[in-house]
Amino acid sequence: MKKLLCITVALAVFIVGCARTRSMKITESNQEVVIAKVAQAKDIPQEEKQMLVGYFMRSKMGGMFGTEGCNPVGRTVGQVIDEQKAYVAKQREQEERERQLALKEKAKEEAMISELKQSIMVTPYALQKDESRLFPGAELKYACANIGSKDIRAFRGRLVITDILGSEVADVEVKSLVSLKVGARRNESDFLPNMVYGSLRDKKYEDLKFAWKPKTVVLADGTTLGEQPKGDE
Repeated sequence: MKKLLCITVALAVFIVGCARTRSMKITESNQEVVIAKVAQAKDIPQEEKQMLVGYFMRSKMGGMFGTEGCNPVGRTVGQVIDEQKAYVAKQREQEERERQLALKEKAKEEAMISELKQSIMVTPYALQKDESRLFPGAELKYACANIGSKDIRAFRGRLVITDILGSEVADVEVKSLVSLKVGARRNESDFLPNMVYGSLRDKKYEDLKFAWKPKTVVLADGTTLGEQPKGDE
């Protein structure tokens, strides 16, 4: 019985102490004092202490960098903690929505790339470096092949280049306005400017990997597959 009474008294003291801490009013002049007291308070969980600090940081930022502005003056510690919890939950929900949207967009893009690859394939076979120019560069040679069932009038896409560890080192635009009949194959080349070549300068060709990502294919009959051509192209 005595043990139960002690537990009850301790719990009551804890609740009262917690209530006192959470009921502290924040003013213009006592903000640093409040933060210090809450930091030392044993009746406030660490997570809620972090919420308080987060709220004050957000108030100092004043809505910069996309944060939602707030003002602790006139509020209690408990109100500030609860508001920050709601804000954090809202942010997490928004981040999850954006993540899901990004996943959908990525899946959509991958499906489009897979579909276009059934019409046009671009396969690099050489990278010839040229250090003799005022601004050194390299000539990227690649083969284009119409592996679809319809003649192609034009196409565009990108070659994403990664190193032996899988890190992206360059992203090269590929664009052709020369017709390519069904089953036809031809070799083309593009000179990579110094800005692109700089990231490839110290790489061996055999250590590079090329990923062909077509974006638009215009068929000879006028049908457009993938992204619609841009007005300025």
